[in-house]
Amino acid sequence: MTAAGLTLRRPAAPVKLVLRPEEGWTTTLLLVAMPVVLAFAIDDANWVLGTGRLTDFLPLAAIGGFAAGMFGTKAGWSRWTTHVIAAVLAALVVPLLVGGALIGPIGDSSLHARYVATATSTVEAWLDLTIRGRTFTSQYGHFLLTLGLLLWATGQFVAVAAFRHRRPLAAAAAVGIALVINLVVNPNDQLWFLVAFTVLALLVLVRFHALAEHGDWVRRRIGDPGPVESMVVRGGAGFVSAAVVAALLLTGSASSAPLAGAWGGLDQWLIETGRGLQRYFSFVQNVRGPVSVDFGPTAPIGRTWITNGEVAVTVRVPAGDDTKYYWQAVAYDRFDGTGWSWSTEQTADRAADERVLANTLDAPVDDGRRAVDVTVTPVGFHGSRVLAPGTPVAVSQQTRLTTIGQDGFFAGLDTIPGDVGYDVQALVPILGDGDPQGLTQNRLR
Repeated sequence: MTAAGLTLRRPAAPVKLVLRPEEGWTTTLLLVAMPVVLAFAIDDANWVLGTGRLTDFLPLAAIGGFAAGMFGTKAGWSRWTTHVIAAVLAALVVPLLVGGALIGPIGDSSLHARYVATATSTVEAWLDLTIRGRTFTSQYGHFLLTLGLLLWATGQFVAVAAFRHRRPLAAAAAVGIALVINLVVNPNDQLWFLVAFTVLALLVLVRFHALAEHGDWVRRRIGDPGPVESMVVRGGAGFVSAAVVAALLLTGSASSAPLAGAWGGLDQWLIETGRGLQRYFSFVQNVRGPVSVDFGPTAPIGRTWITNGEVAVTVRVPAGDDTKYYWQAVAYDRFDGTGWSWSTEQTADRAADERVLANTLDAPVDDGRRAVDVTVTPVGFHGSRVLAPGTPVAVSQQTRLTTIGQDGFFAGLDTIPGDVGYDVQALVPILGDGDPQGLTQNRLR
């Protein structure tokens, strides 16, 4: 309004700074708890050197990624801006966390020292595997860095999927898949991590459903949406509680395995995958099942010795045979200070009951040896590697022979069908003076 040259304006409404997310702090805490549970589960698995101290920083990485994704979304940044800034923060923060784990509680904990520790360990791993040509690397900083970045990315994905795209199911599915994989491949009892995650994921879905109902009521101007939202949350919480309790009771009482056959080939796939990654992650300890009992093309010298009391295979020997046999699985020809490996291997297929070492430099001779027939049945060991007392002669299954060089020395023998039982005929040395063909020091000379 203008009067006598004066302009009167209505005072602007004060700007209110809202610190509370529209989804509520309870929903936010439930969301961030999902990747944190995953981080604690990975930490509990003791992947590196069999100790959890080195991975204690993973929950902080998950929280950092979630905070970066949430802040970018709530600040109104575009999707790419949010991801780029969050990635830059990850590149700055995660190496600090890894460096702290490498240095330990009694070392120099300055920012510079942490960056140097992470960079040194990562570069040394690269030099070991490329420039120096080593079979394995004793460094593990690159593995910690990879885990930290994966947890950061998981937390960031959860925040963006839930707050920006309104897809809490996608967030829960991503974390759940990673949690199940971690649970499957490590031998620790992690059922309670799965239970905690399930409760969190279901409550998140319930609260987002309640928010959707609240939005519909407001948009359609039906009435006060508060009671409806509260009713949905209470009903959903009751359903989640009943479902989890029932699932736990069923888990404790169920004795059948209707889906056991669906995973028949998983063990062998895990073995082959583990063989391929062993060169880069030879320090990984505490792996479940067949991967921890394997005889691959490489054999690293670990920092710890792990004893497993489970039965690997059962062997049926001839009646009355109580000989303590020397069992052969693989033979290596190269040692570089970090482990054993094959240099230049060749493979050749052998038919069932064919002499497997014919036309090789390790073709066995009968002098000073006797034949023995055994039956090997896998139990805990689900690999394809043939185990034989002494030198294998023939196997009842089709096999693939690995030799060092063309028609060279024996390196390993695998059954082509994979995880199956087999009969193997082998030659074992006759020891002592009691037999005219027995091996003695003089005869060996």
